[in-house]
Amino acid sequence: VNNMSTALEGYRGDTTTFDLSLTENSESIDLTNSILWFTMKERKAYSDNRAVVKMSAVVGTGASDPIRQENGIEILDPPLDGKVRIFLPSSGENGTDKFKTGTHVWDIQLRTTGVVQNVFTLLEGTYKVLGDVTNRVTI
Repeated sequence: VNNMSTALEGYRGDTTTFDLSLTENSESIDLTNSILWFTMKERKAYSDNRAVVKMSAVVGTGASDPIRQENGIEILDPPLDGKVRIFLPSSGENGTDKFKTGTHVWDIQLRTTGVVQNVFTLLEGTYKVLGDVTNRVTI
C-alpha cells in the first residue's frame, strides 16, 4: 500500500471532522471486512499508551451490514469507495480540549480479517493544534 502524507489543522477545544480518501495506486481501497485504527500522538516515538486519540472501527460486508460509525470513525457509503470521516469531539474521550498546541502526528491503519490478518498503514500525516482565543463555552 502506498501511504501518503496529509497535513490537517484545528483549534484546541473545537469539534473537528475531516474526511479521508484511502487509496492505493490512485484506486480506492475496499474497506469491506476490515478493522480500521486511527491514532494521533504528540510524537511518533511515543507508545500508543501516550496517544491523544485512539479510535477503531469494524467494517462489515457492506450491503448486509449497516455502515459503521464507532469511536469517531465513520465509514462513508459504500465501503468499497475507501472514504472515512474522522470525528474529534471538543471534550471527553479523544477531546480536542486536552490537546497541547503544536504539531501532532497521526496515521490510519487497516487490518484485514480472515485466516491471514495483515496490517497496512494507509495514510499518515500531521495535525497542527491551534490555540483558541475564546475559552468559555457557556454564556
